[in-house]
Amino acid sequence: MNPAASQPSPFSHRGFRHYLIAQTCSSLSFQIVSLAVSWQIYAITHSAFMLGMIGLMQFLPSVLLALPAGHLADQYNRKTLIVTGQVVECIAVVGLIALPLMSWLSTSALLGLVALFSIAKAVEGPANTSLLPALLPPELLSKAMATNQVFREAMVIAGPMIGGLLYVYSPQAAYGVAALAYLLALVMIATVRYVPVALTRLPMTMKNLFAGLHFIFERKDVLGVISLDLLRCYSAVSQRYYRFLRKIFCIPGLGGSGHCAPPPRWGLC
Repeated sequence: MNPAASQPSPFSHRGFRHYLIAQTCSSLSFQIVSLAVSWQIYAITHSAFMLGMIGLMQFLPSVLLALPAGHLADQYNRKTLIVTGQVVECIAVVGLIALPLMSWLSTSALLGLVALFSIAKAVEGPANTSLLPALLPPELLSKAMATNQVFREAMVIAGPMIGGLLYVYSPQAAYGVAALAYLLALVMIATVRYVPVALTRLPMTMKNLFAGLHFIFERKDVLGVISLDLLRCYSAVSQRYYRFLRKIFCIPGLGGSGHCAPPPRWGLC
């Protein structure tokens, strides 16, 4: 008898299966929307500045709301936060579909919907991450986290590819598939059985907001792992956007000279 076959699997838990489907659909939708809206605003404006503004609208909420969102995840029902965030994200995607149909398509409308989408994503993020340990026994948590990460990384690769193919047909096709994936994610996360732990709610003070950072800086091992992961992510993202911008500015006929230096290599991606 194979010992590995007798070991319990996280897939034997209904809550994990639904959580994984919800996470996968949400990650796929996010990747599709991120790619489609970037190409759409560049197609409208032909401006690298406006393309950068889309990136800024996606980046700023995750930085500014990281600590308040973490505090909310500790103090309130995490499942409710996730469902609320994904409902708002789905509404924002439906808004992206409706803009050209209602003749409201403009850079300000696109930026506003991207900002709304990113704020909801930033608020639900910590709750999403911290929900998984409550769905499984401790001995299955490492397997579940590894599996979840594999599916997440798969969507990081497959999402832009699917979004690009759909965008070739039309931006609304890309947004439509993203909205359907969000609806499936909502159904899956809503059916997850989660019993929140009764905790004493703490006020949102500066001390409570920065308690997590204080813990990280006290634990040098945790700080080291997080620092290496941030460096790896920065390297991968910089390579991705360098290739995208190089295609715009360095190909003759698109406003570039056709001569660009290769991106720096740090051996991390």
